[in-house]
Amino acid sequence: MTKTVDPEPGTSGIRQRKRLRIIGADRSSSDSSSENEDEVKYMESDDSTSDDHFFDDRDEQPTEENKVQSQKVEKSTGKYVVVQFEQSYFPGQISNVSRVRATVNVMERAGKQWKWPLKTDEIFYRNDEIVMGINVPMQRGKRALFDVPELKYIIE
Repeated sequence: MTKTVDPEPGTSGIRQRKRLRIIGADRSSSDSSSENEDEVKYMESDDSTSDDHFFDDRDEQPTEENKVQSQKVEKSTGKYVVVQFEQSYFPGQISNVSRVRATVNVMERAGKQWKWPLKTDEIFYRNDEIVMGINVPMQRGKRALFDVPELKYIIE
């Protein structure tokens, strides 16, 4: 019989689950008191998946995504860029520029490709949310689907 117990909150950054395995009841034939009959011994085991593959975010090596965020972006009306919104990346076209932000009309995902939404998705983005400049998206086939090769390195 196995009983799963979650660790105390705030004890570790890595979630670990511990299992308590019942070894067996300790019943003594010479002592027939009810206390000894109900006594159960538990052995604790660690069922965690933690190993050397886990690392702290501060020790993270520079990835393609980190390199992309450090690029300088030329912001002008009509340029195509990639913006970050809620930890996701979207290609779009700048429609208006100010000193601290730009209005970008973004595309939406359609499978592995991108398309312009039926209703214009135009939002103000701060300069730090505009990640990189890209080439004009390439239309694939007769449908209004576009390929953005620069995003293949950022998005899985």
